Amino acid sequence: MLEIQENSLIHFEKVKNYFADSENVKKISTVNFTIDEKEINNLLNEFIHRRPNVYGLLIKKPDENKWSLKYIGQRESCGIKQRLREHLIKCNAQTGSQLERVNSALLNGYEIGLKLVVILPDSNGHEHFRLL
Repeated sequence: MLEIQENSLIHFEKVKNYFADSENVKKISTVNFTIDEKEINNLLNEFIHRRPNVYGLLIKKPDENKWSLKYIGQRESCGIKQRLREHLIKCNAQTGSQLERVNSALLNGYEIGLKLVVILPDSNGHEHFRLL
């Protein structure tokens, strides 16, 4: 985990680099090319005090090492679990979710990965990021 407490331009660069780096991606698809809802729940339960509110969806073929970032989204931390469900499991067509693209990637033999970021205001009113 990385914490940043600098100006917002540096925050942006750190977050951009974090998502561009294909390390520390949590695989959330199964060997049968379906989404493992239990793995998503386990991942979110790792956050003791605060849930993430920025997330990235990544894909790769099973025989590849490098993940490719396909989507970055933001949601209030209290709604992150529902938003991830909309992107990965079930949704209403009006939500603008990525479910159709996720299902297409799974059908084409891609694994799905997830990266999460927590953005919190600190006591000085500045934001800082925890990259997980």
